[in-house]
Amino acid sequence: MNFISRQKVRLRHPQVVGLLAALLTVWIVFYFLGSALAPVITALFIAYLLDSLVTPMVHYHIPRPLATLCVFSLFVFAMALLILGLVPIIGQQVTELVQEMPRITQVLKEQIRSLIESYSGIINPALVEDLLVDLMNKAKEASTQSLGLVGHVSQGLITTGVYLFLVPFLVFFFLLDKSELRKSYSTLLPDEQKLLEQVVQEANAGLGGYIRGKFWEMMLVGSLAFFVFTILEFRYALIMGVLTGMSVLIPFVGVAVVALPVAILGLAQWGFGMDGFKPLFAYAIIQVVDANLVAPLILGESAKIHPTTFIIAVLVFGSLWGLLGVFFAVPLAVLARSIYQAIASIEVHADPVTGQEVSDSL
Repeated sequence: MNFISRQKVRLRHPQVVGLLAALLTVWIVFYFLGSALAPVITALFIAYLLDSLVTPMVHYHIPRPLATLCVFSLFVFAMALLILGLVPIIGQQVTELVQEMPRITQVLKEQIRSLIESYSGIINPALVEDLLVDLMNKAKEASTQSLGLVGHVSQGLITTGVYLFLVPFLVFFFLLDKSELRKSYSTLLPDEQKLLEQVVQEANAGLGGYIRGKFWEMMLVGSLAFFVFTILEFRYALIMGVLTGMSVLIPFVGVAVVALPVAILGLAQWGFGMDGFKPLFAYAIIQVVDANLVAPLILGESAKIHPTTFIIAVLVFGSLWGLLGVFFAVPLAVLARSIYQAIASIEVHADPVTGQEVSDSL
């Protein structure tokens, strides 16, 4: 019995067919109704994070309604603090940064020219000049597009209002009626759910700790970066702190991508000297601390994935779903691994009577 024939037998198993049908249905719903269901999906994700606070309280014999109310109140307070406190400041700094882009690019251009003159016998001025012209044009184009986006922000106020009302409302009831909702929607699934439940349990065991851990890692690293950049008197400390926190969502790739604006803005503020490289040095130290201390403590062994597997996942899911696929590369890779392991766990043997290859019942 070769490998291909065993896989064919496993794929014909009724529960595998039901599992694949359920996954296909979910994919179709997300593909065609993803935009319409965006508030529901957002609320589900937030409720999944907050449930890690509600469940321990329930285990300590606190009634679920009371535990839900306490956690939900904390969530609403945090959101109000974010929307009323941080978002306006971030928006103001982003607007200032976009408006400052022409000046920043001009300052960098002059500084690089001065550096080239100092090493005129080593560096080819014509080549660097061409690269600078291309870089400046792209920077101006990006700043123009960003200003256009700022001008259209008002058009999204209705959508924002819908989110601000619907998402907290849904989060509260997802937390409060978790068991009842799970029972209700389980009736839409195939009758034989053992394999599906196995996949969900394995994926939840790997993803639960990873998603929650990444959230808290993002908060800690972002706060640390903001604190350090503020001490250094970095002009755009808040924006770079937010970006540094978000960089942990895309391991390896995110670190490299965010390092570029940190370096550029640092050089634009202080020039090509030791002071100009201080934000980049601080950023590197923060990432080393995160990789060797924060991430191992928070994430532990949850969703542990080899770097090469992660890179492959980023390439595959990024090509399929763009930036969204890159952000969710690790969860999707863990889910795919859980599905494969569940299907591979089905035993296949030759029937003693007919001699045909059959799979065992689960």
